[in-house]
Amino acid sequence: MSDPAPIQRAIVRRPWIAPGITALAALLPIGALAASGHFSAWFSPDTASYLASDGLGQMRLPLYGWLLRQLPGDGPVVPVLQAGSYILAACLLVMAIQRAGGSRAAALAIGLALAWSNLVLLWSYALVPEFPGHAALLLALAATLEVASGRSGWRGIAVAAGAVTLAWALRPSLLPFVLLLPLLPLALRPQCLLPPRRAIALWLAIACLVPPLLLCTVRLARYGDFNITSFGGFQMSGMAALMLTPEIAARLPLDSAPLAREVLAGREKLEAAGAAIAVPLNSTGHRSFVSAAVFYFDILARTHDTVLYGAVAPLQAPGEMWPAFNQRLQRLAVATVKAAPVSYGAWVVGATSRLVGHALVLNPCFLLAAAMLLLLAGRPVRAGAPGDLRLLLVLVGVYTVGTGALAVLITFPASRYIDSAALMLAALPFHGVLRRLG
Repeated sequence: MSDPAPIQRAIVRRPWIAPGITALAALLPIGALAASGHFSAWFSPDTASYLASDGLGQMRLPLYGWLLRQLPGDGPVVPVLQAGSYILAACLLVMAIQRAGGSRAAALAIGLALAWSNLVLLWSYALVPEFPGHAALLLALAATLEVASGRSGWRGIAVAAGAVTLAWALRPSLLPFVLLLPLLPLALRPQCLLPPRRAIALWLAIACLVPPLLLCTVRLARYGDFNITSFGGFQMSGMAALMLTPEIAARLPLDSAPLAREVLAGREKLEAAGAAIAVPLNSTGHRSFVSAAVFYFDILARTHDTVLYGAVAPLQAPGEMWPAFNQRLQRLAVATVKAAPVSYGAWVVGATSRLVGHALVLNPCFLLAAAMLLLLAGRPVRAGAPGDLRLLLVLVGVYTVGTGALAVLITFPASRYIDSAALMLAALPFHGVLRRLG
């Protein structure tokens, strides 16, 4: 094996190469979108709910809606700003990987995965907070790597905590990174288990946890709801609505059973009208939710939002504030899971298979990298920096789990959740390709 020292010296001399290639690579799909007329702002079905949110007691956090209201709604202004922030954050992460000891191949593998991801191809011009939320999260990762490598102290901790706060304020589904980011300094190098790196991880955890705890405290005082946003119960109720049967509803606590019967009646009405898809008959002629969830989960995914907005949302009582409605739905969802653990387990299995399958098969960037690696399989592998593969596995693993876990556990993996979870997956085969190309 060759000495990796010359590789590291080259990185020190020319640290701009990997981030420069990353920026140019990202501009290729964005330029193609612009040339084809697809880089104007796209109002998705969820955009209206963000624009309507102007306070802490509503379905969405108000930050993204407020930002949209400050900018022209049509044209390329928002997409350009979103793309610019994402490319800048990706380049900063690529530079941080190199400064943390990763090889240029490792840094560039991450850069190419970010540049050609489905998030860029499908969501860079959408008026939903996925793209800017992930840009903030990439910046938080870059700052955390700087802290872990000993190159940035309190300033790095402040940037990492501020960036991850911006990420979950834009996209609350990114909240798991409040806990995951402080673990990175401990996971990247064994010596991080000793002071002062353990102390740095502790201070980073405190800095990341303070903002959400403050927000939860404010919401508790104003609305009696110790949550980041009043959305989790509502979102989880779609899963519960699909799981419910008359037998399960009969086993629920008294405070949830009447609501369960209303949800069940609304779902059955939608099914009778042909608006929602009923659980199909299995091979024995019975309607088995477990069988449908494990083997035909896409049927449930297809009808989830119809049931959520057609059977659940209309049950908000006149004059009932959204946080109180969300809490009722959360009690119903938790009670349903407790009453039907086998059905919930089948849901998690089916949702996981959908997420993993779509993340690989419907991921052109990953397929391209995997095909290139297969073509170069016979070529020798050049040595990389020590710990290169571990660094990649930690980053890709943390990002995939942190963005995909909630989509499996409390809702269904919609396309943008899957594209978010698969953001870095292509880095693994790209790394193998770059190591073989030298």
